[in-house]
Amino acid sequence: MIFTSDNGSLFGNGPLRKNKGHLYEGGIRVPWPIRWPGKIKEGSSNETPIISTDVFPTLLEVAGLKPKEGTPLDGESLIPILTGDGELKRESLFFHYPNYAFHNRNRLGGALRKGDYKLIHFYDDDSMELYDVVKDQGEKVNLVEAQPELARKMKEELGRWLKESGAKMPYVVKPQ
Repeated sequence: MIFTSDNGSLFGNGPLRKNKGHLYEGGIRVPWPIRWPGKIKEGSSNETPIISTDVFPTLLEVAGLKPKEGTPLDGESLIPILTGDGELKRESLFFHYPNYAFHNRNRLGGALRKGDYKLIHFYDDDSMELYDVVKDQGEKVNLVEAQPELARKMKEELGRWLKESGAKMPYVVKPQ
């Protein structure tokens, strides 16, 4: 059994910043309790960041099935970390929010989680925010100025992913 949520709470997620519809941890971080008797050690935990697109390849593997030819697998099977037999192959997780949430208080943007760091790139003004989300879960200390090279490299990686995945970008009307 996999228990999860689509994204953050609507009402607040202290100590995490913001909530549903935002690219901050309060809008994208959710718990993933998973139970699989005989396969997952009871009471175990794992801090590896995962994403909802991992569910499909995981369930395919559990069922012993291969995806139909041409079916894109955006995620990765979680079996190695669930059973303790290995690690995931990927190094990065990507988030893309090109539309306004129902509350219209979010900014359009994309985010990249790589290791302990998360970069948020806002599309409206091309600004970036960089956080060590392990040490700073509340995303209070923007590290862009302290680590400009890391921010630049992560923005480039996010841009490549957006292009390779064919992500739809928001239409921005620029003032004349």
